Amino acid sequence: MGFKISKKQPPNFTTLKLYNLNNSKTMTNHYLLSISDDKTDACFKLTYTNGRFKKLEGKRQKMPEDKRAVLMKLVPLKESDLKEIAYSNVTIDKLENNASLYTQMLAEYSEFYIGRYEIAHNMNSIEGKALKSIITALKKQCSTDDETFALWKQILRSWNSLEPFYQKQTELRQINSNLNIILKELKNVSKTNTGTYAGDFRSSI
Repeated sequence: MGFKISKKQPPNFTTLKLYNLNNSKTMTNHYLLSISDDKTDACFKLTYTNGRFKKLEGKRQKMPEDKRAVLMKLVPLKESDLKEIAYSNVTIDKLENNASLYTQMLAEYSEFYIGRYEIAHNMNSIEGKALKSIITALKKQCSTDDETFALWKQILRSWNSLEPFYQKQTELRQINSNLNIILKELKNVSKTNTGTYAGDFRSSI
């Protein structure tokens, strides 16, 4: 299910800001909002300060004009309302400001591994080198570290869409070796199952 279409003219949303001048102490959080379906491959960075919407920045904007018109209706003014967004083709990921991309991707993988096998992943130098290689490869398909992390999360979340053989290849060294095949398989899945992951894996894959 996609979000509803409005006939109103779209705003210029490449950078849209709302400032709150009343707060002397601020807490800022950032989120990556991705929208993906047959005609849309869009990614935006959302900024919330003290729980209120502050800024939206367009990172990737392949998006029909009619859907641009409702983008700001999709984005809530209150940060706490982000959890209410429940469209199959929309994902929202909180961005950690201090953690490195390597640390974020390792944490996401560790959670994936424990969820799958109910045991912790045994990290070693070989697995660490494999993760660094994965990061390098995924960066070539994305324009920012934020998008690279979002792509990694979607790969892991779509793991059960792979062929059974590759579903069993879950060690980082195996994922690294099979990465091209994994990307191609998930790209094909995305063409037939709208909203299975954010993005188009780039047409170059």
